[in-house]
Amino acid sequence: MTATLVRIWPGGREFGNQALPPMSLLHHCVRCEESCCKGRTLVRRDEMELIRATGHPDYSRRWSEDIHYLDHGPCAYLQEGLCSVQAVKPFVCQIFPFVPRAELGTWWLYLVSECPAQPLIPAEFITRAVELAKGTLKAWDLQEYESYWNENKVGDFRDDRVRLLIPVYPHQFIAHSREKVKMISATPIAVPGCVGTYVEVIGERPGFQVLRVSVENGGEIPLHAHDCAATMVILEGSARTLGKDGRRVKTGDVVVKGIREPHGFTDVRDGFSFLSISTGEGILQGSDWDLNYV
Repeated sequence: MTATLVRIWPGGREFGNQALPPMSLLHHCVRCEESCCKGRTLVRRDEMELIRATGHPDYSRRWSEDIHYLDHGPCAYLQEGLCSVQAVKPFVCQIFPFVPRAELGTWWLYLVSECPAQPLIPAEFITRAVELAKGTLKAWDLQEYESYWNENKVGDFRDDRVRLLIPVYPHQFIAHSREKVKMISATPIAVPGCVGTYVEVIGERPGFQVLRVSVENGGEIPLHAHDCAATMVILEGSARTLGKDGRRVKTGDVVVKGIREPHGFTDVRDGFSFLSISTGEGILQGSDWDLNYV
């Protein structure tokens, strides 16, 4: 038994008689020379067993008992530029251009900029990618994957150009941050233009920064935008978001904003604080808190 090839037409909207699988961006894909299907690709042992069960040869190499991989270069399952295992492709292929990452004691999905289709991703794909990750990554060993990444994947994608990052398990991240994260800044920094708002730097490296932001009751962070993507995980209290969504958020909620997407908080209650995780080339450094108010 062999799988039917799925043809990705240049400009691509035609796919013969084959229905698209639940997790697919083929409607937005064109044949290109970017990162998809070319880097060293992780495939779990159970995923490889499923590929073999559909009549395909095993091209994987063993890295550990559970982690196998397809080596660098064009994927061995590409045939004339077409995916021959589309119906049973591994998890990391299903969610691409989201990439699973182990950071700050928990799992994240990074939306990488190397995929030309990423600006066209529909909201439904993002929601389903997160749900698939929640069900899949709970069976993965976080430290083992981090070791695999550091040995095999560093440099494949640029962290300073990540478009979005989403925590798969927000409460796990909150617990980790409370117990294990050591503050770098000695005292909170007041944010100019915001009312009763203070920032502490938890950690930063080029293209990546984690802040703890605290807002006093009655305080406000006016509508503003960054030249970087930002994900905010609510630690304590509640507030109403400013911008197009305009919803009330509380402990454990996650607010995800893309590059230059306006956001802010008002109607702050019960000692509001959140962790802000930013990626990209436009991250604010040190005490340079010009928030580009809009």
